[in-house]
Amino acid sequence: MFRPHQLELFYYVARYGGISAAVRHIPYGIGQPAVSGQLAALERMVGASLFDRRPFQLTEQGRHIYNHVRPFHEKLGALWERVRGRPDQTVRLAVAGFLDPEFLALVLAAASPRPEGVRYELLTGQPDDLVTWVRERRVRLAVMPSDRRAPLVSSRIIGRAGLHLLVSRRAGIRSAQDLWGRPKITEPLICPPETDPVGRSFVSGLKALHVKWASRIWVESPRALLQLVAEGQGVGVGLDLPWATRHPAVRALPLTGFASVPLVVLWRKPVDPLLQSLLTALDKTSRKLWRFGL
Repeated sequence: MFRPHQLELFYYVARYGGISAAVRHIPYGIGQPAVSGQLAALERMVGASLFDRRPFQLTEQGRHIYNHVRPFHEKLGALWERVRGRPDQTVRLAVAGFLDPEFLALVLAAASPRPEGVRYELLTGQPDDLVTWVRERRVRLAVMPSDRRAPLVSSRIIGRAGLHLLVSRRAGIRSAQDLWGRPKITEPLICPPETDPVGRSFVSGLKALHVKWASRIWVESPRALLQLVAEGQGVGVGLDLPWATRHPAVRALPLTGFASVPLVVLWRKPVDPLLQSLLTALDKTSRKLWRFGL
């Protein structure tokens, strides 16, 4: 029989893409070893692995459990407000995993003073998830890389981000040309799936250069990508973001000649004063970070 405490810990690990990230978001004090032990016990009880550690990815059994427990935990905030006799004033904002929630933190810092009684919740997800969340009004706005217009929602481009390669400093690779000039690239490529705008842009650039890169590791988290590169597991590709976390063991190599990736904000009308304040702060933050290609 499932134990509620273990399901709660698993929810945070699945939502934030790993145990160390989950520990930072669990709203009470618990150490990483304790979380690891509880999840190991849960997996023994289920008789199956619930997620792959590196890179982080839910297994089929893990997805079944997460899809079941997620609605309950996501509604706890609203339930708390109702039982306290206050309306639900949680404003949820979402960002694609490869942009990192830190971008939304910058936006909120630039926004007008937060209205009394309003609290923000920052979510991460894959681009398809974000479109669905905005369409269903589960989040007020979402920011993601996108080269295709999303139906049934309002959107606009807020900037464009270039691509870069991430290599271990121990590898001795000083530029992308060091790789393009080889007869065969042997290092695994660590990157988003080809269905992701970042992956599509990179694959298109490789084809233009007539470069083949067969061995690939798909990841959906920039932190997982950075860690794998730092450990020498391969060469990563991602967005060149001004606020992105840097790793002392990793060197970033700009990719000239590769198409930049549009970054868009999605929302649903009508636009009330709070949403307008957030959109204005988003534009203000974006102008500081990127050159517009509008």
